[in-house]
Amino acid sequence: MILDHMRIRDITATTLRFEYPSDREFDFSGGRCNARVSTLVRVFTDSDHVGLGSVYSHPDIVRMIVEDQLRPMLVGEDPADIERLWRR
Repeated sequence: MILDHMRIRDITATTLRFEYPSDREFDFSGGRCNARVSTLVRVFTDSDHVGLGSVYSHPDIVRMIVEDQLRPMLVGEDPADIERLWRR
């Protein structure tokens, strides 16, 4: 349920790392893969609703984009106004 006048309070990026058991590691063109890294993105609202997403890319780049570029632009905005926020 989306509430009227809900606003984005904060956005965070958390790096997650999963290490494969040794019998599940695998080879690929870049070498041996023994772990995967992903970033959990959380959008907190002033009504305590939390949006979740994930990004599979370099975690430092994701954190910079989410926390340094997107957060300042989106805090205070209505998370239900998706089309306007995408255009912005």
